[in-house]
Amino acid sequence: MKKINAHLLAFGLLWASLTVMAQSQPVSGTVVSDADGNAIPGATIVVKGSNRATSADIEGNFTLNAASGETFVVSFVGFRQKEVAVGASPMMIRLADATFLQEQVVTAQNISREKRQLGYSSQSVKGDELANVARDNVFESLQGRISGLNVTSTSGAPGASSSIQLRQPTSFSGSNQPLIVVDGLILNNNTTNQHNLVSNGDNRNNDYTNRAADINPQDVQSVTVLKGAEGAALYGPDAVNGVIMITTKKGNKGSRVSYNMTYGTTELTRFPAVQKVYDRGNLGVTDPARWVFLGQKYPAGTTFFDNNANYFQSGERQSHDLSFENGTEKTSFRLNANYLKSSGVIPNTTLDRVSLKIGGSAQVSDRLRVESSLSYSNSKNLKSSKGPSGVMLGLLTWPANLDIRDYKNLDGTPKRPATTSAELIDNPLFDKEYNRNQDVVNRTFGSVSLKYEAAKWLDLGSTIGADFAAVDGMRAYHPLSVLFLTSRGQIEQYSDQTRFVNGNGWARFHKDIAKNLNLSVRVGGSFDDRKQSIQSFLGQRFYNFDFYAINNTDATTQRSSSYLEQLRRLAYYGDVTLDYHRFLTLQLTSRTDFTSTLPQDRNKVSTSGANISFVFSELLKKDWLSHGKLRFAVANAPRDFVPYSLYSRLAPQLTTGGGYALGFNGTNNKLEYEVLTSQNLGMEVGFFNGRVDLDISYFKQRNSNQLLRNVRTSYGTGYILNNYNGGICEVQGVEATLIVKPIKTKDFEWTTNINFTQGTSKVVELRSDIKEYYNSDSWIFGNVRASVIQGQSLTSFGGYKYQRNTKGDILIDPSNGYPLVDANFTPLGDRNPDFAVGLSNRFAYKGLSLQFTLDMRKGGDVFNGNELYLFQRGLSLRTLNRETPLVFNGVLKDGNEETNPVRNTIQKTPLYQGTTYYNLGTVGFANEDFIEKGINWVRLKDIRLSYVVPAAYMKAAPMIKAVSMFASATDVWMWTNYSGMDPNVNGLNPGSFGSGGAGFDYGVLPTPRGFNVGLNVTF
Repeated sequence: MKKINAHLLAFGLLWASLTVMAQSQPVSGTVVSDADGNAIPGATIVVKGSNRATSADIEGNFTLNAASGETFVVSFVGFRQKEVAVGASPMMIRLADATFLQEQVVTAQNISREKRQLGYSSQSVKGDELANVARDNVFESLQGRISGLNVTSTSGAPGASSSIQLRQPTSFSGSNQPLIVVDGLILNNNTTNQHNLVSNGDNRNNDYTNRAADINPQDVQSVTVLKGAEGAALYGPDAVNGVIMITTKKGNKGSRVSYNMTYGTTELTRFPAVQKVYDRGNLGVTDPARWVFLGQKYPAGTTFFDNNANYFQSGERQSHDLSFENGTEKTSFRLNANYLKSSGVIPNTTLDRVSLKIGGSAQVSDRLRVESSLSYSNSKNLKSSKGPSGVMLGLLTWPANLDIRDYKNLDGTPKRPATTSAELIDNPLFDKEYNRNQDVVNRTFGSVSLKYEAAKWLDLGSTIGADFAAVDGMRAYHPLSVLFLTSRGQIEQYSDQTRFVNGNGWARFHKDIAKNLNLSVRVGGSFDDRKQSIQSFLGQRFYNFDFYAINNTDATTQRSSSYLEQLRRLAYYGDVTLDYHRFLTLQLTSRTDFTSTLPQDRNKVSTSGANISFVFSELLKKDWLSHGKLRFAVANAPRDFVPYSLYSRLAPQLTTGGGYALGFNGTNNKLEYEVLTSQNLGMEVGFFNGRVDLDISYFKQRNSNQLLRNVRTSYGTGYILNNYNGGICEVQGVEATLIVKPIKTKDFEWTTNINFTQGTSKVVELRSDIKEYYNSDSWIFGNVRASVIQGQSLTSFGGYKYQRNTKGDILIDPSNGYPLVDANFTPLGDRNPDFAVGLSNRFAYKGLSLQFTLDMRKGGDVFNGNELYLFQRGLSLRTLNRETPLVFNGVLKDGNEETNPVRNTIQKTPLYQGTTYYNLGTVGFANEDFIEKGINWVRLKDIRLSYVVPAAYMKAAPMIKAVSMFASATDVWMWTNYSGMDPNVNGLNPGSFGSGGAGFDYGVLPTPRGFNVGLNVTF
């Protein structure tokens, strides 16, 4: 009987399908804007209740098979979705501007939902807005456009990486960057970790591009940001910091060829001020062999050179993008090729990138839809070193009375202005000519997605994809470089191979189970397989000074290292959604992962969440209220381990003979994963028919059971470092987005978008046996580092400060009159701002458009390591008072500093104290003097003027369908109370975890100002 029923059901479904197909006929129409009547290219037209769909061509026209009595569902980003009964051809469909709640949002597993249904915070940006900014890295264009998102470039050089963070950091030692998903594929956003190379350096001396920077901005259709763990519960542990979802272009109906060209220049505009009064030497005596500037005054008439101008160059950027699209009512595809060449303001720094992408979609049948994309990129990056051994510090300290361009002797050897070995430094031009730093990246990633309508109440879907990246790099120091003079040069070559393969499959049941009550149930499973393999080789003592190869080094100095990391996960997940009368939506989510990072007896990791959306405007009918929604979400999400965290690992032995031995890290198989609990309360309201839209959120998160990596332990254990659990961090904050259209007429429109972000973090608990936990990478210069201290912010500076009595007076050594320094790492400041604001404006008059974005920050501290470096060498403007007798303000530490303090009266004349006076040790100046407090900025992030040539002008050239041109500028102008070059700096690269290196300004090239012009032509 069961078999008979099954056959009857199958026959009935087949008969219904054939009946619909028999009655269907081609229906054509045009989709236009209700406001101005302009065509809406790319608008999506779907036959309601089926998978039959198409897209409007560049003139808004479409054709789609449909039967009388069926309904078209028409939608496009920025417009209200509209349902229209199928009528006689040709149909004219007008779409009105959308409000927030009617937009379609791409959510987890690449499924679209109406924004009214979402009970968690999300925000979207069109891809063209990001591509039009003309930046190499699409993520840097997001800064200021998304509330709660902070993107910090690690350098102003071509190919620089970007540190991406949503809301506040929550993990002491794990990654705080969001998950990136492209067309349903989890994307590899790895950065080469310097610790995994044979040189085992810190992640601060070199920049390794994060792999998300390989995405061609011209391929991006839209970006949706799911900000909390609540909205990303179905992605499991990787999404604990939120998700950035990218949808790429797949092509539209019709045939067209598009060519986009951009040409631009860049320049550096801000430099630290240095003194040009005192010559090299010490104790007031000139000595040209020294590299400290504590000698006599320069003689009258001394010629000074503008070495900044003689070193930095005008950078150039050109981008050429060619795409071909073709589509019918059932299929479409897009082929794109992009060439980018960018040269930096530092000589010999370039990025050359070629990108190819093909993507498309096909309505295989009325029930089956397929989408796929495949991307390939090849890039070559010639880089400059940064930080302690970077060219910026060499340039800042190069003597102003010496021409930086005069750096070679007649025999080609470098000139040595200083002979004191501890003070030797490479001429920056010598560094760029003879020291090599480069990598070549080959990247391929792609995915295939299927969606099948098994029945009107049942959808099936799956996505599978792979991401392969190969990085081949080299970093070499010439034998005459002072950095490796005694070892006659050094070369390190490395190959970093990564493979991400992941996929998921799901089934979704959706049906009205009662009047005005819809039930949607989705169940699915996923797999994730990741592998990273790094091979690196190092050698010293070059035989041929000008030949860069491992085989050109002394065999006894050659070392090699092999690093392998694998991670596998299997998961099942599900969600249940109840939608009542289209104004009340409840969603419950759950996911269980089985991860390879834990032993089999406890490798089960669970994530859960719930969210609710209440559209109160459906009940409160007011003319002035366009829409109104309240939302609330909670989630409980674990953070998976870095692989191999539990047990001691074999490490290569770098002595002659090689081999393996147990590494520095001990074993702790009792470790447990961190757990983040998150709550989010929000409201979305619109007024005056969509002229004003406000989205505001309050979030609170608690990350417990913190993993403390690489903690120094007792040598009695046989190890130096180990991993432990212990600590709690809490964050909370407010995010708001306000969109206002003050003026909107037929020909003119003004739109303002304001994004506001305010958040704080607090280390509520830290293991009782650890007073301060720190990221060793951030110990860049002096005694300042990113410290985790109980009761303080997670973004705190820790460092040395002055000893003080209980009244706050600095304690002075009575024997010499110098301040006494507390040689413990204590809180010195907080890098987190009080709040940040992104302000975007767009003015459009017919075909003319002007738009700009302001990025503003109030508060937050910055460690000005450059100023400290200049101060110690007598180049800071602070040192110009060196001939004046000075008294350190404080009280003598004579035993009476608390009861009967005696003010210090011991005079010091800095000129005759020399380097002793400018010392930063346990006696002298403290690091706290170089933490600049309350740093504010207002920067014109980008500005763009564009013009679309009227279609009437194209009649003389019918092959040309559209022409537009633009002029733009990036990082145009900045006001700040910071004394350095740029307060928006990052002293580390994304290979370093924890709170990162934002706010550490030491040897980092700031982002230069750029000017661009461009032309877009569609045939």
